[in-house]
Amino acid sequence: MGPSIQKVLEQENFIAYLPDIVCANNCKGYSVQVQQAGLALMGECAKFGFHYMQPSLPHLFAAASENLIDVPGAVGGNAGWAIGELGLKSSPDFLRPILPNIAEKLV
Repeated sequence: MGPSIQKVLEQENFIAYLPDIVCANNCKGYSVQVQQAGLALMGECAKFGFHYMQPSLPHLFAAASENLIDVPGAVGGNAGWAIGELGLKSSPDFLRPILPNIAEKLV
């Protein structure tokens, strides 16, 4: 979607629903395609509409990190990418306490 995601978020901020979508059914998702698309959307929103995401950041990071392991490859890849995009825009003080949880899943 690129920069046009801002216009969508101005009309309907759906960000709060993303954690529930990507972590549905114990992080098995509604389907692999829905999980993959939800995490891709999370990354796109982080790139182009981060200020809309700030109230939901703890839930977004938790949802994405739960999708790093024991998921199909494309889901895990999108989860890692979404975490990276969110992390690039987040403050170090915000990231400091959540990074150990994310790193634990990768080791």
